[in-house]
Amino acid sequence: MSDSSSDGTAPGARPRGRLTLSDPEPREDEASTGTGPRGPVRDTWREQVAGLRPSSGDESWAEVEIDTETPLDATTRHERPGRRRVRTEPAPASPRLQARYREPRAIGKGGMSTIHRVTDEVVGRSVAVKLFRTGGPMTPEDEERFVEEARITGQLEHPNIVPIHDLCVENGDQPPYFTMKLVEGRTLTELIRRHAQEPLSPRLLDELLEVFLRVCDAVAYAHTRGVVHRDLKPENIMVGSHGQVYVMDWGVARILPPSRSGRSAEARVRVPETAHRDERGSIIGTMIYMAPEQALGRTDEVDERTDVFGLGAMLFAILTARPLYLGRTHMEVLRMAREVAVTPPDVAAPHRAPPPELCRIVLRAISARPADRYPDVESLRAEVAAFVRGGGWFPSQTFPPGAVIVQEGAPGDDAFIIVSGTCDVVKAELGEPRLVKQLGPGEVFGEAGVFSARPRTASVVATSEVTVKRVTREALRLELEGRDWLRAFFEALADRFISTDAELSRLRAERG
Repeated sequence: MSDSSSDGTAPGARPRGRLTLSDPEPREDEASTGTGPRGPVRDTWREQVAGLRPSSGDESWAEVEIDTETPLDATTRHERPGRRRVRTEPAPASPRLQARYREPRAIGKGGMSTIHRVTDEVVGRSVAVKLFRTGGPMTPEDEERFVEEARITGQLEHPNIVPIHDLCVENGDQPPYFTMKLVEGRTLTELIRRHAQEPLSPRLLDELLEVFLRVCDAVAYAHTRGVVHRDLKPENIMVGSHGQVYVMDWGVARILPPSRSGRSAEARVRVPETAHRDERGSIIGTMIYMAPEQALGRTDEVDERTDVFGLGAMLFAILTARPLYLGRTHMEVLRMAREVAVTPPDVAAPHRAPPPELCRIVLRAISARPADRYPDVESLRAEVAAFVRGGGWFPSQTFPPGAVIVQEGAPGDDAFIIVSGTCDVVKAELGEPRLVKQLGPGEVFGEAGVFSARPRTASVVATSEVTVKRVTREALRLELEGRDWLRAFFEALADRFISTDAELSRLRAERG
């Protein structure tokens, strides 16, 4: 019998494809040759690990094993080394499962489960079965987590959360399983990729944002039950064949302590007292969409604002057709996630021309400090919904008191809508400025510039700090796309304005 550990590796050797964030010494052969089992090594390994450690001195998270064979876009749990993994033998499916559910067809798999489409012989419908996966290295907690996922999801009864039909945990060696609604459709990832190389048209963006708003509804509801999803990404959103939207895969959800969630015991999702609790230091989620508190392994700091970050990362993907972090290695992506090293959406995908207002919303949602994010999902949703209602294609700009926003006599091809603050409209007469009127929030100036490039007829000066929305012809075109009757009205108005302006110009020229 060979001398090997329970996970199949030789004693003292690191498991294949795992890196430990702990400042390891290279083996002698690696130190002398500069090569190792994963290619050229590793003069800078110690420096890389040291650079990842938080400056606060809390290094508990740095003792985490990173499974480098896990795809960067996959949900994963990177945990402290030393957890005992036992290689289990494949177990036969439960007789109860085989008796009721026929014609199985595999449709997906994860780290500890497989999903099959089956026919429920009792009800006469197709459902999905999620089956705990045996036949690989497992920790004692893995089965607990699987069962906990079913219990959490089953208690979250919401139109945009996939319904759970049944959970079966049997004694003996049969693996547990649960059944749920079979969602036939596409993931949000697939919807985004359809037009990834094209500019974002208003129609496409409206379609994607409708899905996003329903995701916000589901996540906000889960928060009222004391549940944080912790793995929000486009791949975990299913859009059914008739427009149904479901938030899937609650397998790494966190139940907030009562003191953190502020919810009554009756409202909170209930799990057994013995349910698995994540150790501080565990890195849980999907690396390319991860909030910094997740990347740092600060599991006790994960709360509703972690999901706000995840939703912001999802919105980033909608705008750019790429994940939040792009890196070549796990270490590189982990560093980016810890530091929130993000390129703004309009810079990351200039060919998509994402609306300025949505770019602003994304950057606030993915702030490094939770306190700088939206305080809850409802606040984030409200701003995205306001964009959908109109005006989001117009970029915002802020001017200090005394700034000249529009200069009399200067050419102009845009208009302005005052969001906040006050302005004076001033016109020069006999070399002296004359106050024409004062403007406040909601009022418009410079509107002639949208239809005609004639010189400005007056100056507009900020009398306090002023925020305006700038209306250009292109932004107005995008804003009106899909609103055919309103667009026709504006085009007719513009044609008449231009015709009248041309006639006035002709008359002035004749009078000399």
